[in-house]
Amino acid sequence: MAETTDQIRLDADYARHRLAEDLNRLESRVERLSDWQLWFRRYPWQVLGGAFAGAFALALMMVPGATQRKRARMRPVMLVPVERGASLPKYLSDSCIV
Repeated sequence: MAETTDQIRLDADYARHRLAEDLNRLESRVERLSDWQLWFRRYPWQVLGGAFAGAFALALMMVPGATQRKRARMRPVMLVPVERGASLPKYLSDSCIV
C-alpha cells in the first residue's frame, strides 16, 4: 500500500495533535499531584507526620557520628623540641604527650 505524501502528512499531524493532548493531560495531572496545599487540606495529619519525619531524618544526617565527636574532643598536640634528659616546663607537662 503506497501512501501519498498528503496522507503521511495528515498522519503526522494527527500524531502530533494526540501527543500535544497527552502532554497537556500529563502536565495538569502533575500540577494536581504536586500541589502540597491540596494534600494538606485533604490529609493534614499525614502531611504533618511526613514533614516531621523528613525534619527528623535531616537532623540525623546533620548530627556528627561517634568518630567525628571523638576527633573533636581530642586536643591538638604541640610538638616542642626538647633536649634529651630535660624536663618539660610546667605549663606543657599537662597537655603534651611525650
